[in-house]
Amino acid sequence: MKNILSILTVMILFGSCTKTEISTINKPCFDSCTTVQGRFITGNNEEIPNIPIELNAEIHPPSGIGQTTIRKIATGTTNNNGFYTLNFGLLEREYGQMTSAVLSINFSYNKLKFLPVTWYENYRTAEFLGPLSRKDTTITANIFLASRSKLKIRLENFVPLQVGDGFSVITTCGVGLERQYESGGFIEANQPTIEQEIDACGNEQTTVIVRKTKNGISSSTSTTISTPTGQIVPVTFTY
Repeated sequence: MKNILSILTVMILFGSCTKTEISTINKPCFDSCTTVQGRFITGNNEEIPNIPIELNAEIHPPSGIGQTTIRKIATGTTNNNGFYTLNFGLLEREYGQMTSAVLSINFSYNKLKFLPVTWYENYRTAEFLGPLSRKDTTITANIFLASRSKLKIRLENFVPLQVGDGFSVITTCGVGLERQYESGGFIEANQPTIEQEIDACGNEQTTVIVRKTKNGISSSTSTTISTPTGQIVPVTFTY
């Protein structure tokens, strides 16, 4: 999946132009249909309703240079339980063993309520579902987002012995399609004692990674902390 994403990113960056087709969006399908279904949920399996979704077929030129065609296929919104179902017909050029088409599911989310996903922020809020060898098939795509919460991290006794010594903490949890990406926060000591609120993953277990480099020797430990929303959990680490 990550290889497909990297290739597509290069193609998008070097493509000379893009053609968008919208004439068949939400066209009913009655035979040999493709279905993309799934759920938007948090890591604690809380439903995420009212997420707007758009499904596209993207055909990129084999060399990465030339015209990219994007056909907008279907739109929808997650229901009160976070579920969605998009049913549609693929065109002949959009499936088969030799196709260069890839389905993408695009969506938007409230970044005040959910932690930003670094991959989405750097590229775009989309998940690629891969090329399809046949059209009469069903794809399940569950997408995770992390509710916003905070940890109050205190780093103590940071006294570097040589250049390159360091003391930092990363908070993280799995997000995106089948949790293949990460969201979280970061703090790094630049004085003997530092305290800061950083992002954590609400109503679930946040992984906390502590990294130290002392006298040129590096170490890393990790633990999980329950981080409910509406609370700021204080945690202290000593160098």
